[in-house]
Amino acid sequence: MTSPANSRATEVCARLRRAESQVAGARRTYVEGHPCTEVLEQLSAARIALDLIMLTVLRDHLVRCLEPITDGRPEGPERLLAAIARHR
Repeated sequence: MTSPANSRATEVCARLRRAESQVAGARRTYVEGHPCTEVLEQLSAARIALDLIMLTVLRDHLVRCLEPITDGRPEGPERLLAAIARHR
């Protein structure tokens, strides 16, 4: 059986591989001389993917760190993450 931590690590690694592919696609698009808008679309997709990965990693960290002081109630970390997401 896979633990939640291992499952999350597998998910984050898969997302990182996809982001790497998006960056490679942007590089290829740029080198091949495609229109600027195509390059920017590729870069935007990579940035969004990385932002989501960062939030996932941050959520995991906050849950582990804040769980002892919030008695396991998820609203503490979730409220902080929602505030971070609104202001990024």
